[in-house]
Amino acid sequence: FLRTFVEISKTRKKTILFVVLLSLLTVSVSAQKAKAPVRQGWSNGINGSLYGDVESVTIIEYKLTDKFGEIIKDGIKDKEVYKFNQQGDVVEEVDYKRDGSLSYKELYKYDSQGNEIEWARYNSDGSLNDKYLYKYNSKGNIIEEAEYNSDGSLREKYLYKYDSQGNKIERAYYNSN
Repeated sequence: FLRTFVEISKTRKKTILFVVLLSLLTVSVSAQKAKAPVRQGWSNGINGSLYGDVESVTIIEYKLTDKFGEIIKDGIKDKEVYKFNQQGDVVEEVDYKRDGSLSYKELYKYDSQGNEIEWARYNSDGSLNDKYLYKYNSKGNIIEEAEYNSDGSLREKYLYKYDSQGNKIERAYYNSN
């Protein structure tokens, strides 16, 4: 009984310490949110928004194994590195395999209004896999989206038209066939 009580007591202390630290972290993040802008291009589906002057983010996903109730890191499953420009847009995403070798690299380009105008994916050997080019009207609506193969040939293209209120009213699709 004494051993159990001591373990519970230690657990409560850890829990209380964790809650206090989490509260302090929340207050700190809330204060930063009030001052710093949201980073524009960040949406990887796992993490929320980033705030402030973030240059890069590295996400490492580990393979975890439960051995007799103890969680053990059993190697890296995936590693992603994101780089951002001054406006907060993602300009580079690099993905690494379990062994640390390059899986692929994606590069993004933007116009002066912050619209994505180019996306390209490169293979591990540096060769182009595919590329997308985007065009926008003066209101920031996308009017053309073209996908190209690695050899530069057009794979498919979408053209969009909008009414005077900015509602999409037409979409045309073309492919290489």
